[in-house]
Amino acid sequence: FSVLADCTENESLEEFKELLCFSDKEELRNNNHDMFGSLYFDEFSRYCRMTNSIWLDRSFTFKEDMLKNLAENYYTASFVRDFSSQPDCDEISDWIYQNTSGKFSPFIKADEPAEKTMLKIINTVTFREKWAKYFYGSKEGTFHGSDGHVNCMFMHGEDLNGHIYEDEDFTTY
Repeated sequence: FSVLADCTENESLEEFKELLCFSDKEELRNNNHDMFGSLYFDEFSRYCRMTNSIWLDRSFTFKEDMLKNLAENYYTASFVRDFSSQPDCDEISDWIYQNTSGKFSPFIKADEPAEKTMLKIINTVTFREKWAKYFYGSKEGTFHGSDGHVNCMFMHGEDLNGHIYEDEDFTTY
């Protein structure tokens, strides 16, 4: 959401400030920089690679200084394509495939003539690391997706020593 928030002004910006808990764009940029710096690493046999992109439909005009800001503050690559062209949408799928180490290759359907998508913000995260503590458990559960619900196996475990993040609504371990 940070990339989109930094592109907004007025009422939309105020809504993002409330949602993401920041006071101004400089704080948002600094928070994003700190988060990216604390999570990203790329070593020979282990990594956490994050890539950000904004795909812009060529029928719209975009401000170059905003794209430069996204590159500098959010490590976001910008691409201009025709979203009504299936070959151009296939390039987006290829980008995702490349930036997930070949683990994910979605089909991005070209817009129908009546549709007009202005932009697509796409982020990928790819991990490779050994478990600090070997993981043994898994259990069946329901994955709730936009296309329906699927029963599948989930990693499951407990860490009684602490948690990563907690607020009034939830805790993550």
